[in-house]
Amino acid sequence: MQPGAPPPSAGGAFTSPILGTVGNCTTAPPYSFQGDGNNGWGSASADNQCWVTDGTTRLTLTTSALISTVPFLMPDAGIMGSTATTTGFAWDGANARVQFQASATPTVSFADGITLRSVALFGFSSGVPTATADVMLARDAANILAQRNGTNAQMLRVYKTDNGADDEWFEMGSDGSNMILQNNAAGAGSLVRPIVIRQKGNSNIDFYTNNTLAWRMDGSGHLTAQGAFNIGDGGTSSPVNIWAEGFIGAEASYRLGTSDILMVSATAPTISSGFGTSPSIAANNGTAAFTINVGTGGTANSGVIGLPAATTGWSVHCADVTTQSATVFLTKQTATTTTTATIGNFDAAGAAAAWVASNILVCQASAY
Repeated sequence: MQPGAPPPSAGGAFTSPILGTVGNCTTAPPYSFQGDGNNGWGSASADNQCWVTDGTTRLTLTTSALISTVPFLMPDAGIMGSTATTTGFAWDGANARVQFQASATPTVSFADGITLRSVALFGFSSGVPTATADVMLARDAANILAQRNGTNAQMLRVYKTDNGADDEWFEMGSDGSNMILQNNAAGAGSLVRPIVIRQKGNSNIDFYTNNTLAWRMDGSGHLTAQGAFNIGDGGTSSPVNIWAEGFIGAEASYRLGTSDILMVSATAPTISSGFGTSPSIAANNGTAAFTINVGTGGTANSGVIGLPAATTGWSVHCADVTTQSATVFLTKQTATTTTTATIGNFDAAGAAAAWVASNILVCQASAY
């Protein structure tokens, strides 16, 4: 409207000149407007209605009842009346989106979705929106969504049931001291549900500690250590019992007690000295059970067995399974060090006597 034009009267019409043709308001002036007392302002012609400032169309109401604009700001300091040019809602015509900016840089963009500026937070408060938010979502880095609020510990919940009476949920986050994954429930009819870790493909589930891969469960369900890692610490934090339907095996040794003392080793014994000619360890299952061929000659009555290092020494028991006589009556241990055990043959009178050539001794050795 031309400034100073008289207002319309209800039901009447008047003609108001426009200073030239602007934008898509292409019909030459004058324009006619009318007020019918019920519907307020309306066009009495088949032309678009335009708001124009500085000779530029800012807003257009088309004959199809569509509103179109050029880029504009609706400042927060006043409704279309502020001189601010950096805050408010703006139409980005070039990119076909509406955006809100709290500074010269847009903060929120509305297009096919809602996009926030990297420093913006999406928050929830316990009261009105102007209250301080205590739960906030933020962009930490590319492709990383964060829930954070300064030094305040955060927790994320996913509910199975949320009816206000019997609630069940899973949560992850921090209790202020620890990082937590846990299930929870509230209400007499609720259940604390199992937590299931499921790998649906033939792939590994890996467990890291100190940023190092420590344990791996492979696609066949085998749990394997990925380095020199222990179950328990050899003290009161060790498991109380270990049950197995099959066998319990060890690649190196079995040890008992909190002092980590070797009991049985998987290392095969050796012949250190003595015995007859060309003696040998004929068979073995480490130190738990092994056989000795005493060698040829028929004159040897003792020998030294080489063993892995023990804390103090070795207890060895051997039996001659080839010959039993008054001469080959008893084979027994006579000495030990941390790495050896000496055995000998004795007759029925308790005197040292020679083994028969190539006799086989069956032995067991335990460390202490």
